[in-house]
Amino acid sequence: MSYRNIIVLKETFKGNYNLLKPYLDFFGFAYKESDKVSDCALIIAGDSVLEDESIMSAVKAGAGLVCFANGGDVCATKIKVNAGHYISALHEDGHTRALYMPMLLVGEKKLSGDVIATAGDGVLLETGEYGAGKIAYWHGTRQLSDEVLGPINGIDDLLWRSIVWAAKKPFVMQGMPPMVGLRVDDVWGAWREWNPENPLLWVEIANKYGIKPWLGIFNDDMTDEIAKIASKYVAEGNATAFPHALSGCNWVCDDRAEVCTYLEHAVGAYTDEVMKENATRTKAWFDKHNIPIAKYACAHYYETGANAIPYLEDWGCEFISLQMDFDVPYRKAENWIHCGPYRKDHDGLPSGKKPVYYGDYVADGKFFNCTIEIRDVCGYEWAPTVRVEETVNNGVTQLRRCFDSMCPGILLTHESAWIQRITPTRWENILNDVTASVANYEPMYLTVDEICKYARAKHDITFEELSCDGDSIELTVKGTNDMPTKCFLFAEKNGEIEQKLVDIPQITDGAKIKL
Repeated sequence: MSYRNIIVLKETFKGNYNLLKPYLDFFGFAYKESDKVSDCALIIAGDSVLEDESIMSAVKAGAGLVCFANGGDVCATKIKVNAGHYISALHEDGHTRALYMPMLLVGEKKLSGDVIATAGDGVLLETGEYGAGKIAYWHGTRQLSDEVLGPINGIDDLLWRSIVWAAKKPFVMQGMPPMVGLRVDDVWGAWREWNPENPLLWVEIANKYGIKPWLGIFNDDMTDEIAKIASKYVAEGNATAFPHALSGCNWVCDDRAEVCTYLEHAVGAYTDEVMKENATRTKAWFDKHNIPIAKYACAHYYETGANAIPYLEDWGCEFISLQMDFDVPYRKAENWIHCGPYRKDHDGLPSGKKPVYYGDYVADGKFFNCTIEIRDVCGYEWAPTVRVEETVNNGVTQLRRCFDSMCPGILLTHESAWIQRITPTRWENILNDVTASVANYEPMYLTVDEICKYARAKHDITFEELSCDGDSIELTVKGTNDMPTKCFLFAEKNGEIEQKLVDIPQITDGAKIKL
């Protein structure tokens, strides 16, 4: 029996292991923190282990090594990626990422292999071999912090692929298969001029390309006729709908003011009486128009009062989109919600320009916060415009960032002001080109509800151990999921790394799975 786990030598990181751990957990590697090396596929440690004879003996015998230097005297303000290697295969040669703030790294080349990425005038990531083992050497750790760069910012794939490349095969990562959804806020039927007979025709066009939008509806701004069309799309399984607000911005429809449903915008929580009135009126509107309420709740500006929770539960909501805590107005929030995988224990502005993925429980486990926004490409949303080529490039960039970071690919935009101003022909051209451009990823096109359910199921299980006995591969999984998921199984043949998706069944309280 041989084991294909990761051994993390936590104490060798000199205090910076907390930057790496969220990535290991989210990518879903089977790893154990330890102070000694045992039979394993890979060792992850600080760079001091290069001088440790017992560790290097394990590498020489075939264990992989990924090590991280700490500090240094080379100052960098950007990262540049060199193509031509498995680790950097998802990048164009010379791809550059600017840093939010400078970082220090060791920078001087130490191994005899390839330079995968540079930072400033120094080496950031390089490879080498020692005996039968492979080594990926990171010359710094601060790039993992969102003060410097952080997650979902264009180099997550370098991290997980450096681990996969160095590890002894076969090797497993939970990961997340590519999937595409479309979240559209501020929906009221804005194509009343483009297509008076069906102001929601943009939904039907999206369906032609497999896209099933989530509709964040402005109840009071939508006519009975348009609500009937929305009901049809939802009944057919081609869209989902949620009461986003009672009415929207006064510049998108008429002179009615914004009226949020779950929190008084920019002020704070409604009284319990007002919240009950809003919820009762909202549910009656959806019932009248025969529109089931989606399981994914996202309020206008994300603003949700704690006293709205019982109503969301009663409507059957299981997922939510939050950027800040309950009862806090978006523009007044001084801190983002502390929520995994990447924002549990440090602070930042929820309205900032940093990409975000939340995939964790909130409200004492009542909801799973599932929010993905690539905020540094063209503003905090996709923002499609009449400039078709630019819009396609922005959408493709955002989706690829999600896929390569192992996050769900949910494009966010608004019907008001964005889709509202695009002609049907241009909208179809945009969706045709976006879907064609990501076809090589072979993504699944799902509703946002379905994507969130998968993300929750992934979150709820942990890979504990991978063992091999001849050709037999067994994976030990901890936890309980409510639907089957998949994982990535990596093999290596003649120096080429191959991957395939393998099914993880629905399990209760752990299981051993033959792969």
